[in-house]
Amino acid sequence: MFVSRGLGEAFVTLSDDHASIPHLERALDLYRQGLGAGHADTINAMHSLGWAYLTTAQPAKANLLFKEALVSAQRSLGVTHRVSLMVVATVAYRATNRREYAQAERLLAEALAAGERELGPGHTDLDYVIGRLGDLYKELGRSGESEALLTRRRNALRAKYGNDHPDTLYVMTALVRLYVRQKRYPEA
Repeated sequence: MFVSRGLGEAFVTLSDDHASIPHLERALDLYRQGLGAGHADTINAMHSLGWAYLTTAQPAKANLLFKEALVSAQRSLGVTHRVSLMVVATVAYRATNRREYAQAERLLAEALAAGERELGPGHTDLDYVIGRLGDLYKELGRSGESEALLTRRRNALRAKYGNDHPDTLYVMTALVRLYVRQKRYPEA
């Protein structure tokens, strides 16, 4: 199962998503058989295959797989597990692309509230959710909320890791994109 997934992800890395799909599908079948639908590795395989479907113009397959991954992750791993939070961010991203903003915001806000309650406000597993929620607020024209969320996250990451850590840089990049969109170039 690891070989199939490794081959699939190698093709993804090489930007050959069409070639990756059979390997990722095989890996997912093997993970389901060997580990069960609720195992974190199985859910990660669903997530990888979903993105491969998405990049090969198969959004219906991707959406079904992402929804299955979300249900499995939250049921088996809990709503604040790293894998669950990653899948929530992806499902919300897809909802945003379909202009289902209320659904995306609800998913992200619930995940963020649960994550902050159980993991603490500075926990790095919340990065996916905060990034997507900040992007959603930005898209909805709620720049103030987006900036407040991203600034709070940046400050927590700076305090924990410093300015050069990849998690800090990820959030700082989102903040820069917001400033550029607002033509606040000196702050960017």
